[in-house]
Amino acid sequence: MRNALKRKLKSQRGASMLLALMFLLICMMVTSSILVASVSNSAKNHSNMEQHQQYMTISSAMSAICDELNRSAYRGQYTYRVEEEIVNDAEGNYLYTIYHYFFHQQDGSYQIQDTTTEAYLKKIVLPNFDGMFGAEIKRLQEILKQGKAHSTLELTVKDPAPKTKYSLTVEPETKTPLDQPPVEVELQITEEYIIELRATLGDYRMQAELTPKTGKPTLKNPTPQGAAIQQTEPLQWEISWITPAQKEEAKP
Repeated sequence: MRNALKRKLKSQRGASMLLALMFLLICMMVTSSILVASVSNSAKNHSNMEQHQQYMTISSAMSAICDELNRSAYRGQYTYRVEEEIVNDAEGNYLYTIYHYFFHQQDGSYQIQDTTTEAYLKKIVLPNFDGMFGAEIKRLQEILKQGKAHSTLELTVKDPAPKTKYSLTVEPETKTPLDQPPVEVELQITEEYIIELRATLGDYRMQAELTPKTGKPTLKNPTPQGAAIQQTEPLQWEISWITPAQKEEAKP
C-alpha cells in the first residue's frame, strides 16, 4: 500500500500530458500569427500593386497627350483676293477706283507632323484654334483693306468655340487584369494658345501646361492673293511644366 502510493506521487505521466498540451497551444498560436501575417502581407502587396498600376496608368495617359501636342502643329488657312472697280463720271471720265477685298477663313489644319496618324485631339482643339485665329483676323481687317479710301471688305471668319474647357476619357491599353478605370483628363485652352491639362485616376492627380514655342498664327505681310488656300506659319507647343503623379492626401 505504501509503495503504491509512493509510485503515484513520483509518476510523471500527468506532467507530460500537461507539457504536451502547452506545446500544442504554443504551436497553434505561432501558426495563427504566421497566417495572419501572411494574409496581411498579401493584402498589402495587392494594395501596393494597385497603387503602382494607378501611378503608371495616369502617367502613361498624360504622357500620350503631351507627346501628341509636342509633335503637332496648327496652321490657320484662308483665301484672299482683291477686285478693282473703275468709277467714271457721266461723261466717262475716270473718277476713282473701288477696291473690293474678299477674305474667307477656311478650316484650319491640325496634324501630327511627319506622320499620317490621325491626331487624337483634332476634333477638340481645332475649333478653338480656328475661332481664336478668326478673332485675330477681325482685329486686322483694316490692314486687309490696305488703307484704301474707296473700298469694301467681305470678311468671313470662324466663330469662337462655345467653350475652351473639355473633359477627355483616356482608356488604358494594357489589356491585363490590372487595367484601371479610364483616366479623366480636363483640357483647357487659354486666349494665348496655352494648353492646361489636369488628369485624375482614383486618388492620383497629375497636371501639365504646354505653351507655344512659335509665334501666334497671323497673316503674312503682304497677304498673298489668289484662289489657292494660304496657310499661316505653324504653331507648335512645348511642355512648360509637368507635375509627377501624386496621391491626394485623405481629408480628415
